[in-house]
Amino acid sequence: MSQAPMLDVVVIGGGIAGLWVLDRLAAAGFSAILLERAALGAGQTIAAQGIIHGGAKYEVEGKGTAASESIAAMPDRWRASLRGERAPDLTAAKVLTERHLMLARGFGLKAELASRLLQARRSRLDRAEWPEACALIAQLRRVIGLEEPVVDVPSVLQAFAAQQRERVHRAEVVALHQDGDSVRLTLRGPHGRPGELAARFAVLAAGAANHLLLPAARQQLRPLHMVLARGAPGPLFAHLLVGPARPALTITSHALEQGFVWYLGGDLAERGVALDAEALIKQARTEIAAAFGAAATTGMRFATKRIDRAEGAMPGKRRPDGAVLQQEGRVLALWPTKLALAPAAAEQALAWLRGKASPGERGPLPLADWPRPEVAHALWEDVEQWN
Repeated sequence: MSQAPMLDVVVIGGGIAGLWVLDRLAAAGFSAILLERAALGAGQTIAAQGIIHGGAKYEVEGKGTAASESIAAMPDRWRASLRGERAPDLTAAKVLTERHLMLARGFGLKAELASRLLQARRSRLDRAEWPEACALIAQLRRVIGLEEPVVDVPSVLQAFAAQQRERVHRAEVVALHQDGDSVRLTLRGPHGRPGELAARFAVLAAGAANHLLLPAARQQLRPLHMVLARGAPGPLFAHLLVGPARPALTITSHALEQGFVWYLGGDLAERGVALDAEALIKQARTEIAAAFGAAATTGMRFATKRIDRAEGAMPGKRRPDGAVLQQEGRVLALWPTKLALAPAAAEQALAWLRGKASPGERGPLPLADWPRPEVAHALWEDVEQWN
């Protein structure tokens, strides 16, 4: 077999972090390609609710400090790309709403805390501004608008794929080895096609699979059991607060050919890890009925999806305050922690690479005749049975 071609960087993993890293590397002049074994965004990215958090949720949960500070700039950073004001150009992506809501029932301490702390990042909405679905909520005391957009995740992935088509390939990394001056990869393409690749550096952005390629990578999994509710009573993008708890429900909405599907996270999804699908659906029906009235669930059909969110390991398995990067020789493993933090993770990766080397000589990119991966389907498009 002929000698494997050399390039500056190979990015492994086609989720939001890998795609954002690839874009920044290409813009900085590095010869770089991305390898994805399945579909772009498959796994953790496509399961995200699409909320570009700016820290409001952490403040409500009493976890302000470093967690909210590290993410506070992300809504504006994303907006700059979504408006075409800054690379990567994401103007082709769909913004579902420019502002999602915090809905406070009763007068719980956390709702009052949020009202005091959010300041410039929030605005209290008059009743005339409330979405129609809010009218169904019993004891709704206040509606707070959060200046944090919600994006349609598949369309974001499509925007990246269109711009970086020549750099993105469908291939599985079977083995990764470091030698003195390079990282060498053994590949397997569709139909078992073999291949080899060499790069000066590698960036692992494969989520839970990072440790499979780099055993020294230290990561933790934070599971969720999400709920999809088809036949929802109108579009809604909101955190529903009930007293002094974390958001009982975090709701995002997506239009179908007929009606809407609600994608439900929040405390329901965290507690749902201990439940099977049937029990979680029963719990979701109960909580939706308690908030929106029993009639709201009459026409709803449900499905669930388990997700393992991969994060860089932290002492006591606490949630990382921001993106986590770990270096092992010429390999950098990264976990953005949240969809919103992908730009920050990419900038950190670029800074690491710039500290190691300058871009090399440009030449033809390898694997030019290898196929390109498709973009993963939205979860509700792949539901086989609604219950």
